[in-house]
This record gives sequence, C-alpha cells and structure tokens, in this order.
Amino acid sequence: MDGPPKPAAVLLPLLRRKSEWHLLYIRRSERKRDRHSGQVAFPGGRVEPDDRDAMHTALREAEEEVGIASEHVRLLGRLRPYHTTTHYQVTPVVGVIPWPYPLQLQRSEVARTFTIPLRWLSDPRNYGLRQHKTSPRLAQPELRAEMPVVYYDEYDGETLWGATARMTLSFLHTVDAGGLDGQLREEFASVGGAARARTPQFGPQSPADRQSATGGQLPPPAASPATSSAVALNASLSGSACSAQATAARAAPPQPSAPSAEA
Repeated sequence: MDGPPKPAAVLLPLLRRKSEWHLLYIRRSERKRDRHSGQVAFPGGRVEPDDRDAMHTALREAEEEVGIASEHVRLLGRLRPYHTTTHYQVTPVVGVIPWPYPLQLQRSEVARTFTIPLRWLSDPRNYGLRQHKTSPRLAQPELRAEMPVVYYDEYDGETLWGATARMTLSFLHTVDAGGLDGQLREEFASVGGAARARTPQFGPQSPADRQSATGGQLPPPAASPATSSAVALNASLSGSACSAQATAARAAPPQPSAPSAEA
C-alpha cells in the first residue's frame, strides 16, 4: 500500500470483576465490505484531525462505541504501536475503568461486550500460533499467503485472535516487567502480578517499587512461565519488544451504581 500507515488507537479497559482483574473486549457488528466485521477487538478507531493524540483518540472512540466517559478512565500509559496488515498503525492505550459500568453500545459498530480475566489470558495453555490465510486484496505480495497468527481458545463464545491477541500478550508482558513507569506495578502489586492476577496492594512499597517510582533502573524480573511463553510467541512473529511509554495517570471517579450493560 502506498503512503504511510493510517494512525489509529484502541483502549485496553482494565477492570476488577469478582475479585479478579479483567480486560474488556467488544465484538464488532456484522457489516458488508468490512474486513473486521464480527471480530473481537478493543474499542477504538482511526485518529481524526481534531484528536490531540492517540490517547484522545482511544478515549473518544471508547465513549462513542461503548459509552465509557473519558473522565471515568484512569489512564496508565500506552504500549508500542502495532502496524497491521490492513496498513494501520495502532497505538494501544491502557486505562482502568470502574465496574460495574452502565455501558451503552453503538449497535452499528458493536454487537456485544464481554470481559476475560487476566489469569486466563496469561495461561499459555489457552493460546498459540495458527496459520492464517490473508486477504488476496492486500497490496503487499509478501502478505498474500498464509502467515502465523496468535489465536486464543474460545472464551464466552468468542475467539480472540490476530492483532488484538498480540496486543493482549504485549500488555501482559508489560505488566509482568513492571512497565508503564511502574504504574502497572503498583496496580498489580508486584512483578508478575498479571500472570497470577493478584489483588492490588496499597500499603508500603517494596524497594523495587520505590526505585521504579523515582525513575531508577530496575533489573529484569524473573518472568513467569506464562509471560515467558507470551514473549517467545511475540518474538517469533515480529521480533519486536513490547515497550511502554509513560504518561500521567488520571484519578477515577466513584463507580456508577447502574448495572453494566453486556449484550
């Protein structure tokens, strides 16, 4: 395809449900001539001219698609952008949302929402590589063939795969490595918290946490088996590291009392 990739952004909404950390996903509505129709994804879309940055795009799209107000998202940071086979450069933005939440779906874009616990997502028994046939309409000749793609096992009747699955694994690795300038480390209590879905601790910080909070360099943590598998899987696909860029966090408001809307 000619020209630079089209910029886009998605929101990775983190939430606490039944004493566990979950990620919120959407299934896109069925639409003709939309190659992403019916697929599992994160809320998001392309960057518009009036958007200030990728974070603004992710927040705007999440509010439009599923009704999550931007002031209710406590931003933690963003992951390294992904260049998709459809010629988009997608920036994953991570934020914590209150739960339950009165979601309001834009039915023309979103068929349903559902959550998956990080404990299940980080288990290497639940995902792997499969060969996937790409579209013959792709301009790059090297992509007009089968290519290895990450697929998760079915969960709640849905199949997580492709770019969204890779963003999920990148996020899990970033949590395990204490990324996003230590904010995720604080959120999940300690290194490896995502893989084991620990309850957040808000007491005194460990020396490692204090060092991270003051900008010190930490040695690489010992990776959990689940995270080691995620890293190896990502490396086998692209060889790219799952780096994170720090941003200022927002304070989340009290949780809405209305029940969540899951279609």
